[in-house]
Amino acid sequence: MKKIIFTLILILGLNNIGFAAEANFITQYGITYFFDKAYETGTFANGDYWVVGPVVITRITPDYDGENYGWEVNPTVGGKQGFCLNCYPGNDYFNSSLVPALPYTALPNQSIVKTIPSGEAMPCIKTATVLTVLSEIPPGNGLNVFRPPYVESEKPLIPVSLKTEILPSLAPVANAPSLNWVYERYKKVQLDHKFGGVGSALHPSDHMPDYGGDIGRDNGDAALRLMLNDPLSEKMPALITYIQYGIDLYYMAKNGHTWPDGGGHRPGQKLPISFAAVMLDNEDMKNIVINAEYFHEDKVTLYSEKVDKALYGSTKGLDFNSLELHYWQVLASYIDGNVRGYRSYADPYEYIDGGPVPGSSYQFCCTSQPWKGSVLAVSLMPEMRNLWMNTTIFNYTERWVTAGIWSQEDPCAPYDGNWENYGITFGPDPANPGDCIRDNNPSDGIGRFPDLHGTGADSGYRSSKFQKEMWLAYWNTTSGSAPQPPTGLKIK
Repeated sequence: MKKIIFTLILILGLNNIGFAAEANFITQYGITYFFDKAYETGTFANGDYWVVGPVVITRITPDYDGENYGWEVNPTVGGKQGFCLNCYPGNDYFNSSLVPALPYTALPNQSIVKTIPSGEAMPCIKTATVLTVLSEIPPGNGLNVFRPPYVESEKPLIPVSLKTEILPSLAPVANAPSLNWVYERYKKVQLDHKFGGVGSALHPSDHMPDYGGDIGRDNGDAALRLMLNDPLSEKMPALITYIQYGIDLYYMAKNGHTWPDGGGHRPGQKLPISFAAVMLDNEDMKNIVINAEYFHEDKVTLYSEKVDKALYGSTKGLDFNSLELHYWQVLASYIDGNVRGYRSYADPYEYIDGGPVPGSSYQFCCTSQPWKGSVLAVSLMPEMRNLWMNTTIFNYTERWVTAGIWSQEDPCAPYDGNWENYGITFGPDPANPGDCIRDNNPSDGIGRFPDLHGTGADSGYRSSKFQKEMWLAYWNTTSGSAPQPPTGLKIK
């Protein structure tokens, strides 16, 4: 009888979390796993499935065709993928040998990750599921534990034992998303275990945005929404799915994943790991946040003693001379209308915000606003704030929201429109290595971009109306001018 009931549950698509039953197949998100016989199976707290193995998987539909609808066992961080052939940036990142032959005997401590392609190159995946093979029925039939991380071979059963007393219970503000939005946004696996462009291409379009700036905005919205004063019982489904995401990210980090300073591709992952760490009171997770130096939020801001300010920009690990040259090359190409190169280089002299022009490019489009949500969320939970040892991101974000672009006081002569004058009328000062040629023409202001100073407060794409309201209510500041990108740039 229980086999019949279980089949009906699968067909009807009901969200029965934390039950166990025997079945010879399971279905989730349009993907079906067929077994050679009935096995004990059920769901974890977040709704993903487990099965007691070893289990012989005879078929997974839609069927893998040698190029698409691929699946992997314990996907590895980095390296190639076996999910989709026509996936950015092409065949170089696809390896069909990562897809096991069927029938396949899945052993305990294996995660089977199956995908459906989108038909596009970016993102190339539409949806994905995770089936976890266990050696025995989990506590509470799965209700009492999170799904083990889908990457690599470590498969801990982490109890749903949360320090809910540390979660803020704030009065609501306008434009807040629903708790159901948080639940739906994170209930499906957030595939994010590869680097660079291929990592973004593998973000399933039914689960998450492909671009990091949008992911960072969502992650801030979700954390802040969970801090409003809804009854805890109403928060729990959304809380569990968001913490599940943080658990997955943590085990990616343990296995070598990084989220570096690649433009707008990677803001936001530090927040869910931090959130999960404090809610689970997990010291190992806390330590990886405290000690890691590979989060986007720590890589694209710097503190300048010259101006006593947190500034935008990354050195990319370059020595001063290389940074200086690359910075000016990108700046000149931007003003000349043919921008090329990395567009988040720090000002090598540490007087002003970096990038090709302060307040432009990735600083405006993709990072400053997503950082705002993370910084506010972390600041509202002291337990999280204590994990973020680098204070620069907090200082930068507050300054951006309240005062906008920093481009004064800047003694450096601007680009004059002729690259042949590099090191003569602008750029490095041959007489003072490590410093810039001075601007001696005060007629239109001193410095590279004097007119931009103090403009664009709280500006930037990937903004959130909810985060703006939360900032106004819970950060003791006021926002500045309407968000507009810098315009009217002129060459002196």
